[in-house]
Amino acid sequence: MSTQPSSIESVTPVCAFAFQDGNATPARLNDKPPASGYLWLHLDLNESLAEQWLASQLPDIPARAMVNTHTRPRCEVMDEGVLLNLRGVNLNPTASPDDMVSLRLWVTENRIISVRLRKVLAIDAIKKGRNRTASNISRSFFCRTHWQLNQAHRICGERNRRDHR
Repeated sequence: MSTQPSSIESVTPVCAFAFQDGNATPARLNDKPPASGYLWLHLDLNESLAEQWLASQLPDIPARAMVNTHTRPRCEVMDEGVLLNLRGVNLNPTASPDDMVSLRLWVTENRIISVRLRKVLAIDAIKKGRNRTASNISRSFFCRTHWQLNQAHRICGERNRRDHR
């Protein structure tokens, strides 16, 4: 029995948007980031080829960290970007809030790649909100995320300085 080889190009993001000039437009997996904006791709790690796609697109350490099944909150600033693992209360309808969900992000100057193992309802809210007001997504969510990244970077820096004394 012969089968066609699987292609990492067939990975379907949960959502993908290109942000430029306060507007969010739908994007595809292999789109280039806008010249004066950024591309956000959100993948589901349960998709069979998502891990291979990440390995082909990200540096080794972030690619491995993004697919790790046991995550802890983490913020690591690297030369190529920032690796951020967030955990939160599981608000999925049949889930226990104690069974936390994680959102893993690799953030560079012009690309944000986020992944999940389980549905993160905040991402669904962003997808739905994008249909109503794209500019509010880029301003509210990503500005808030940027602020949180800056705070995490500050805290990580303080912790690293304290640990190396």
